[in-house]
Amino acid sequence: MIHLWKRFYTFLPKRKIIFGFLLGFLVFCNQATEKTITIALPSEPNTLDPLFATDLMSRKLNRVLFQKLFQKGKDGRLEKDLVQNYSFENSTLTVELNKGILNSEDVVYSLERAQKEDHPTRSQYKILEKISVESAFKLKIQFKGEPNSILELLSSTGSSIYKSDSNQDSKFISSGKYKLENWVRNNYIDLQLQSSEYENRLPRKLRLRFLQNTASAIYLLNRGQVDILKIPYYMSSHPSLQKENLKFIKGKSIQYIAINQTEECFDSHFRKALNYSIDRQKIISTIFDSYAQEIYESFPEEYIPQNINRSYYKYDYNLSLAKEELKLSKCYPKILDREIDFRMRADDENKAKGPAIAQYLKSLGLKIKLKPMEKAPLYKENSQKKGDLTLLTWYIDYDSPLNFIDPLFSSDSFGNGGNRAFFQNKEMDEIIQRSRNNLFLSESDQEKAMQILQKENPWIFLWSLHENYLLPTNSRPSPDWDVLLF
Repeated sequence: MIHLWKRFYTFLPKRKIIFGFLLGFLVFCNQATEKTITIALPSEPNTLDPLFATDLMSRKLNRVLFQKLFQKGKDGRLEKDLVQNYSFENSTLTVELNKGILNSEDVVYSLERAQKEDHPTRSQYKILEKISVESAFKLKIQFKGEPNSILELLSSTGSSIYKSDSNQDSKFISSGKYKLENWVRNNYIDLQLQSSEYENRLPRKLRLRFLQNTASAIYLLNRGQVDILKIPYYMSSHPSLQKENLKFIKGKSIQYIAINQTEECFDSHFRKALNYSIDRQKIISTIFDSYAQEIYESFPEEYIPQNINRSYYKYDYNLSLAKEELKLSKCYPKILDREIDFRMRADDENKAKGPAIAQYLKSLGLKIKLKPMEKAPLYKENSQKKGDLTLLTWYIDYDSPLNFIDPLFSSDSFGNGGNRAFFQNKEMDEIIQRSRNNLFLSESDQEKAMQILQKENPWIFLWSLHENYLLPTNSRPSPDWDVLLF
């Protein structure tokens, strides 16, 4: 039975990039840190529990609430977080912790729970063999595999460290920059700064308000009840908005349609047909008002080395070619009589772009049934391999090209672990594992991964939407804005 504390709603972990979304939102020139800064967010996190934080909002909140032994820096490289010193001897990692509210027993409790609890990334913790306490702030971790693999694991969301008695009060006591003060579901979360290191640089109090209706959020911002809000693409050109108050960031997220690989009729020809059937440029210019850009397989342009031929990895709209590929698919022509389930989030953004995408798929002769769903059941059913096509967005956890294939195409991350298409390819697994070990995706491996995706097409590859932020007229962003936002 799932305990109540597992269901507790929340946000997610990982350092400098989390501040990308949350802390980037709240840094103003000369804003008093005494004031409660209110940030309008489009949706509520699913859980506070690091082991079940698979949605974007849960991960971002986790980043300000929790620390891990190690963390990913902005360039994707590992840095020490809770760790003061560490060393390797054969397959044993010795760790000395910074002295604070968390100790060795808390590390043992958190990591052993990650080993034993039934959660989406449990399989990754098989490399942990034994964790033993040497002293209050020193412990040894025995593991299987390469040293880089254990460091990578200990920097992941599920490896967040919290007090061993956290399950008794449902608050997951940790040592992040902020702590949870109050959570009124479907309304707001209050956070209190707990790290003195940031007292003069960050607001002492944050209120995260969940406002799905962007018009309401803009109204509240104009009345001084909201300080910062992220606005959807379809509001960016609204005549009531002053362009000088908008901030645009691009290249850190991608949108795609996961094609369920467990369905035998959805073979490579079928998947390629879907990709050729979408006129991405027209959707970008008309629906997104050009606040988006095409992607190359799963990579935004900013994450592709200059000497890789971009045009080879992009799908131009070609309906006749799409129909030819469809005729070569395994279940043609019977597939034309089947109702294909197209699932998506039931929010304003998806209601605008979902029907446009569906119309292009229908031009192939397919019977497409749009099914808008709430976030929780959508993710739950996707993890159960339900649904044919699922419109999704991926926001990178750390700023590296590797994060655009891992965990999205790794066979150890099916479902809520990140691989929502249930795609499996031995060569891709080898590329991802090699990159995990090296903590870096080489240029040659990146092109190999793109070649695999170009051949297999586990998704309908769509676009990278710009992140659009709205500031009130009387507030100007600090010079650090571009560093903090992602």
